[in-house]
Amino acid sequence: MLRFILRAARHLGGKMRVLHINICVFLVAISVIHAQQSGGSIRPIMLGGGARAAADITPVSAKSGAFLDHVEEGKDANSKMFLDLMKKHFDLSMDYLLTSKQFASQYVERPGLAKYLNEASSRQWEEGMDILKKFLQRGGSITDENFKPAFKVQGNPELTGPETEGYIQTMKSMLDDSKVLAKDMNQLHHMGGKILDKGGDAEIAHYFDDKLEKEAEISRELAGHINTLQKMSTLGVAMHIFDSDL
Repeated sequence: MLRFILRAARHLGGKMRVLHINICVFLVAISVIHAQQSGGSIRPIMLGGGARAAADITPVSAKSGAFLDHVEEGKDANSKMFLDLMKKHFDLSMDYLLTSKQFASQYVERPGLAKYLNEASSRQWEEGMDILKKFLQRGGSITDENFKPAFKVQGNPELTGPETEGYIQTMKSMLDDSKVLAKDMNQLHHMGGKILDKGGDAEIAHYFDDKLEKEAEISRELAGHINTLQKMSTLGVAMHIFDSDL
């Protein structure tokens, strides 16, 4: 019966090749289920000449190149710098989230900056997750000695002074954070741009190209906001209008 089904599928021509393949898959699945139900085992597939194909279950890795393993003299391992950058994104996400709650509170009531900080918090969290994804994609391991410490995320609200000064100072802190992130990413980009024998990796370098461009735009935006705020810091109405438009 099975031979008849397969022979009929072949005679239907090229347009029915998918049907032929699906029938073969179906038959294999039925064989597996039957063997499991009967307590039997699946026999190795017979190749031409009677040879048996042994199943290879050796674990494989996505790691290619030596970027994550490379250690520059006098510096941390590339894998540690990668994970430290991830942690920095997560820490900043918590900082901005807590600070946004301060500005949204009834004691400050600056909903514009609260919203701006909340969006920045989400962006930092997404960036941290993206760094983690890239680390694992390139063969990074959860058994790395720096992996677990990188998830000790901390957050501290930044609003500590008078409301007007705190508004500007919070923006300045965000600008400083952006510059630090750019510096760290530039370092990893530099390491990726080295020759292959020294741990270079063109894909990693290109990965940070896009992130550096995005971070430069964020720094420029923050600098513009700060310069505008400093010109109107004594004008309460102007500050209110600025916050409403942020």
